[in-house]
Amino acid sequence: MSYTNINSQSSSYTEARANYVMGKAYENLIGLKKRGLITMERANTIRSQILYLMDKQVLEFFELQFIDPNDSEIGGLHYKVISGGYIISDDESEDQNYWRLSDSTRVGLLVSLNRKSSNIDEVDKQLEEWGFGTGQALKGVKEELKTYSKGGFGLKQSKIGDW
Repeated sequence: MSYTNINSQSSSYTEARANYVMGKAYENLIGLKKRGLITMERANTIRSQILYLMDKQVLEFFELQFIDPNDSEIGGLHYKVISGGYIISDDESEDQNYWRLSDSTRVGLLVSLNRKSSNIDEVDKQLEEWGFGTGQALKGVKEELKTYSKGGFGLKQSKIGDW
């Protein structure tokens, strides 16, 4: 008698699902725009860059990082990509309170990629064209806030820092 154990994890990514969950995360970008920390153009650019990375199925997580004028990290929002049907809750999106951040706070975008993806070379070239460099994930405890999902694909949003 023989036994076969197959462990497969299929992706639940579709363009429609990515647009749905990114639409909810986009509301945080709009909140940063309303607060005057980023422009509408920057909000739209971040949205399109994240959707591109989701489409290439290389994105593990991304962070909106808040940095003070002395280049010290304040904290930010962490979004972990979940694909494979293991996410079912879908919270309402809402703005965070960005008013505790000073007017001089800068907002950076950090992306973490699956380096084993077959699309990684193409993505690396695109990131270079966009002017991405190297960076580090935010330090600190992640306070889980929201989960956005559609059809098993989603984002888990966490807050890092006391802002």
